[in-house]
Amino acid sequence: MSIDGKRPDRVACLLAPASLPAKTLAALGEACLRFTPVVALREGEAVFLDITACGKLYSEERLRARLLALGRRFVPGAGACRVAIARDAATALALARFGLGGEDSAEAWRRLPLLALRDFASPFAGGGQEREAVKNVERILGLLAALGVRTLGDVAALPPASLAQRLGKDSVELSARLRGELGRAWPGFHPEPQLIERAEENAENVEAILFALKGPLDRAMARLRGRAQRALALEV
Repeated sequence: MSIDGKRPDRVACLLAPASLPAKTLAALGEACLRFTPVVALREGEAVFLDITACGKLYSEERLRARLLALGRRFVPGAGACRVAIARDAATALALARFGLGGEDSAEAWRRLPLLALRDFASPFAGGGQEREAVKNVERILGLLAALGVRTLGDVAALPPASLAQRLGKDSVELSARLRGELGRAWPGFHPEPQLIERAEENAENVEAILFALKGPLDRAMARLRGRAQRALALEV
């Protein structure tokens, strides 16, 4: 769910190629505020953007390209970030994770493997929180595999009335989330008031120092733009 209690129609997910420190992820989320004020983070790996009300500001293809460019600025040298846009955070996260972000999300999610159910159980919680949230999902995954179910489309096709008896009560809620009938409240995202960027380089002259400063300054300006602010003071 978005912050006004209505389920968003379009959510973008920017997924990092490797685990990110909390400060780097928060800085990336900050820079994404230029596109929408409704942003959420998944510990270590993803930024979500509720873009439901932004359809007249930019196209989804344009947003995809700009998010990938931001990813390169904040996560250099670690492989390409992935972007997916779908009806909710869980679907967007799963499509990005399994490399289907460039396809029509309305149908592509049906081809996702069973393991993608983990993202539907816990789209916003990563790390230790995720492990706690997916305990029951692992049991459900084993039962589904034994039944010959292979994709999320197969899961969605199972009669909801029979799920509780076959797989337990948690499967009913999971199935509703999978079909987009049950949303989640977005966690709050509150950027720190002070911007700090760091870089470690061996610089022997002024030219080398200026080159080393380019990356941190570029990221700081992106974060300020996300806040719709300008720097009044800069300390190096």
